Amino acid sequence: MDSFAFLKERMGGEWSIRSADGSIHIELPQDFSADLEARTENGQIKCDCPVTISGSVDRHRLTGKINSGGNLLKVQSSDGSINIIEF
Repeated sequence: MDSFAFLKERMGGEWSIRSADGSIHIELPQDFSADLEARTENGQIKCDCPVTISGSVDRHRLTGKINSGGNLLKVQSSDGSINIIEF
């Protein structure tokens, strides 16, 4: 089962979005800022928002800052892809 999240507000602390079986689709406003940690075991990660990458990146892991960064947005999928888009 796929999960959908529409994040429209500022983060007041760390947010964690997880799926054990299915993809995760996240829509963010253009002015959204957060530190991003996205990981998947059996899928890929697609992100169309501006991310300043920290460390290495591959199809299963993406770590960095969305816009100016901020609180941690942790996204994990065991068996599915992660898609992050701006609206």
